[in-house]
Amino acid sequence: MSRPPSGDPDLPEPPSPDWAALAETAEARHRRRRLILFVGGLAATFALGVVAALITFSVGSGGSPPREKPPGSGGHQQEYIERLDDAREHLFRSRLAYSNPHELELTEGETAAFRVTITGGWQPLEADGTPRTGTEVRAGAEIAVRLHCSGAEVTCPALSSSRQSVLTKKDSATWRWQITPKKAGTVALNLTVTAYYLDTDTVLFEKFVAVGSVKAAQAEKDSGPSTWPGILFGWAKDAVMITGTLAGSLGAVVALILAVKSLRRPGSGQAGGADEV
Repeated sequence: MSRPPSGDPDLPEPPSPDWAALAETAEARHRRRRLILFVGGLAATFALGVVAALITFSVGSGGSPPREKPPGSGGHQQEYIERLDDAREHLFRSRLAYSNPHELELTEGETAAFRVTITGGWQPLEADGTPRTGTEVRAGAEIAVRLHCSGAEVTCPALSSSRQSVLTKKDSATWRWQITPKKAGTVALNLTVTAYYLDTDTVLFEKFVAVGSVKAAQAEKDSGPSTWPGILFGWAKDAVMITGTLAGSLGAVVALILAVKSLRRPGSGQAGGADEV
């Protein structure tokens, strides 16, 4: 059916829309949309948090365990200090003995041996009651002994390991060096004795021991024989050598002359002519 023209006066006019109801409906629809978006955002955030927690838990439980903090850091500080104190309390008195520096007889350019020995038991007196030589140090750990030498351009390389174990009173250890002064003069020798905690570089005990100073003598130079028998022997040796040389030369000259004369003899000339004919 076709719509009659709007200009027909007999037809009623259409009703006007309810703008208030339309606005309220649009507002309600907008609120529902915002509520859906808000709830969806909360749900997504919660889901992401759950996923992150699960990942963290799985990595923490299935991976390698957390590394323990090294001694002396964080919560282990007090425990580490107690261990060091306990290790120091278990150190015991021991005896350090070394070579007498005045018996080394150091000489310029020559090498002398120097030795240090630490024994676990410390006895201040010998069996006859006389004071025992040596110096008291602490043992019961890894011990390092270092020799410090100076003066006369001296060198003192070690021939043994610097750190050795003296753990009980029955143990002993020996250190050796070679001392070589390159020129005459005074050589100063000193020692440093250090006890370490286990195999670390933590020092439990350290002591400086002044060994002393010793003179390095000048090397004797070979100036040859200086007494009259030696001088005569040197002259005689030179005379024999000269005589032998002259005799050898004179013999060579005589042999040459004889060879020339034998070539000029007449018989040798005639024989040569007969051969030619």
